[in-house]
Amino acid sequence: MLLQSGPFRHRGLYIPAQLLLAALFLVLAPRQLRAQTLPTPEAFLGFPVGADNKLAHWDQILEYMHMADRASERVMVTILGKSTLGRDFPLVTITSANNMRNLDRIKEINRRLYDPASIRSEAEAQRLIAEGKVVVCVTCAVHASEIGSTQMVLEAVHRLATEESPYIQNILDNVVFLLFPSINPDGQAMEVEWFNETFGTEYQGSGLPWLYHHYTGHDSNRDAYMFSQVETRLLGEVLYHDWFPEVWLDEHQMGASGARIFIMPAAGPPNPNVDPWIYRTAGLLGFAQAQALDEAGKSGVLYGERFTYWWQGAMAWAGWWHNMVGMLSELASVRNLATPTEQPMAPVGAPPEEPTEAPAGARRGRGGGGPPRDLVIRPEYLNPWRGGRWSLRDIVDYESIITFALLDICADLRENMLSGIYVVNKRTVEKGRAGSPSAILIPADQHDPPTVIKLIQILRIGGLNIDRAGAAFTADGTDYPAGTFVIPMAQVFRNYAKDLLEPQVYPTDVPPYDVTGWSLGMQMGVETIFVDEPFDYRGESVGEAPMPPGSIVGQGDTFLLDARNNDSFTAALRLLRAGHTVGRSSQSVTAGNVQLPAGTFVVTGERARADVEAAAGQLGLTVHAVSRARADLTLARAPRVALYQPWGGNMNEGWTRYVLDTFEWEPITIHAQDIRDQTNLKAKYDAIVFPDTSPASIIRGRTGSNIMPQYSGGIDSTGLLALLKFVEEGGTLVTLGGSTRLALEEFSAPFANAITGEVRQNFSCPGSILKVEVDPLNPVSWGMPAEAGVMYARDMLLNPTAAFGTPQATIAMKFGDDNPLRSGWIQGPEYIFGTVAAASVNYGRGQLVLLPVRIQRRAQTHGTFKLLFNPLMNSVGW
Repeated sequence: MLLQSGPFRHRGLYIPAQLLLAALFLVLAPRQLRAQTLPTPEAFLGFPVGADNKLAHWDQILEYMHMADRASERVMVTILGKSTLGRDFPLVTITSANNMRNLDRIKEINRRLYDPASIRSEAEAQRLIAEGKVVVCVTCAVHASEIGSTQMVLEAVHRLATEESPYIQNILDNVVFLLFPSINPDGQAMEVEWFNETFGTEYQGSGLPWLYHHYTGHDSNRDAYMFSQVETRLLGEVLYHDWFPEVWLDEHQMGASGARIFIMPAAGPPNPNVDPWIYRTAGLLGFAQAQALDEAGKSGVLYGERFTYWWQGAMAWAGWWHNMVGMLSELASVRNLATPTEQPMAPVGAPPEEPTEAPAGARRGRGGGGPPRDLVIRPEYLNPWRGGRWSLRDIVDYESIITFALLDICADLRENMLSGIYVVNKRTVEKGRAGSPSAILIPADQHDPPTVIKLIQILRIGGLNIDRAGAAFTADGTDYPAGTFVIPMAQVFRNYAKDLLEPQVYPTDVPPYDVTGWSLGMQMGVETIFVDEPFDYRGESVGEAPMPPGSIVGQGDTFLLDARNNDSFTAALRLLRAGHTVGRSSQSVTAGNVQLPAGTFVVTGERARADVEAAAGQLGLTVHAVSRARADLTLARAPRVALYQPWGGNMNEGWTRYVLDTFEWEPITIHAQDIRDQTNLKAKYDAIVFPDTSPASIIRGRTGSNIMPQYSGGIDSTGLLALLKFVEEGGTLVTLGGSTRLALEEFSAPFANAITGEVRQNFSCPGSILKVEVDPLNPVSWGMPAEAGVMYARDMLLNPTAAFGTPQATIAMKFGDDNPLRSGWIQGPEYIFGTVAAASVNYGRGQLVLLPVRIQRRAQTHGTFKLLFNPLMNSVGW
């Protein structure tokens, strides 16, 4: 009242009442005032979110998140780092203003609930639960073409930042919402830019000519436990080191011919390493989402089919083994990212027990095609989609409903959720303390010691506590030396360690949805030992597990780099580029009392010592110095490696490029026209690598009236002749996966595809680790052990033909005559007994290297990388 009556004096200053009122309003109601400055997404973009053929670009989305941060005390944007191509990678934290002021305390409570040892009593646990908030993480658009969720977040953030309803306030008060607007910002920007460039032109709908993630494309979803990409490493830091969210929803899109949305629960079989409470709660939260969709009159809601509870390879599902309630949603897509589809309505009165058949010739797929065929009403699909118009706005609406439904139920069940998570975490630790297993051991001195450290680093990103023994100890009756890594099972992420490192045993004869075996130690060629009984040891935490510095041992001016170490190839490349003489021995080499295998790198000259020492120190290599050693093959320079990139994007090419980049091969990306138009390939390249693709894709390439000319076509007959000449003149052609058929069909390599006819009908292995026999004296497999694990996933295999009995062909890796399964599932293993998994063929002065199995799959299979590295290194002077 005083302020309304006139001016106010303070310490001799004359302050108009209106100004003082405004200042007081800023103090008392900052949230409301600031929120009013945030424009609606439509006002910001200039078009409604989800409008037909309109998309918000990543730069706009990021700008809007920053605007929300500046306008509202409920929103905070944190730039965690940079994406693969250098874009900001943000985390948007949303909660009430009061919670935001106490964010460190909320984070501490959550960490302690995931660390039961830090809680002294049940009474203290209950106090923390009463005070804590449910942390919900939502990740969007790991697959950049599944773009609807990135559009939805604009409206979701605006609503949470500005709305004052009791519904929103309840969410804000009880939930800390961790939002990743996109975990593939590079791809989101690429897709929108390509859409805008081609929309309304003759090239509309042609699709990106390249991968929408620089290295992984669609496969970035499968990097959830490997953390090879910067985006998943940044995500892992938030999930497993910083926030420990109780709930994690990953939002996707799928094909458009059937259901409109898939939500949890998923299909069986369940994985035995997941606590049942996690699976039950995923179903509970999924039903809340379904209920909200039903309330809004949305049809086509499906659960319990298509997607599996078994496999931990994909994004939010990885949360299950970290005692987080991982959630998946899959929305039906539209044509060309944002163009509506019109799907014919299913006939009225179609028998509910029979799926309605599409008309003959009706096109199906992401664009909709004929009328829906699945009209069977069942518990998993109570209100089938019958057809009609489907737009980006529909995707946005469905995404918004399930996102807010999840936040709402988590807010309502706050104490129940926190209590359940605490009980699960406590039970997990107690199970590990009881033994069976009590620990997992990883010896440090193995076939490839630096790769052992890389495995430890991956497990550390995944949140595991790992010790290194400071003294020798005994476990399960076996003695282990100091330096052995110990993963105690009495820790909250026990299930993650166990599931990731043990052999998988797929429990049913029903063919699986995807990969059934992923044992990471097997893939990386690292031995892991499970110890049943508790034991005593003295150890210290490895922390972030940096690579220990390597060194030179011994005396002399000849330096030996062990071919068993993948990083020896990197060191050799560095030394070659520095002008040093590097050779390889075709036989084993002795250094003191150490026997090094065939393929050992031999570096000569005292002037090389400083560079050898630097490379060894940085890469963790032990280099042996001797007075002299025999070197059968001298490399005059680093090999010039070309990697073929098909237009349209090829994930195998992307992963291959990532592996080659990581190990410093500096591959040159080439396309069809680079082969087709080049008269002398050997003058430019020593080795050409073809990724897993079909010969038709290589020769004919992309076709269609809507493909831009510069991104169309293949190598054609002209390019094929150029390749033949390249190999005849001394080049090395490496074929991965299906491209191996090119060597069989066009170069007459003396092998045939073993997976045909009766074998194709009776043999199946969609993703498992199989045991193979290796010839360590074959130059293709130098540095490999005599027996290894290889990732096999519906790949071709080879049988020698009658022409094989000439000196021109050799076998580097094959299957034996017993069941090769080491982890996963296989049907009809006898059909691949004796088949060939890696071979080479001399051709003119050059060589064909045939690698039909997944030797570099998703950058996980470190144990078989050498099958790619050896041919490339040996391509100079072959």
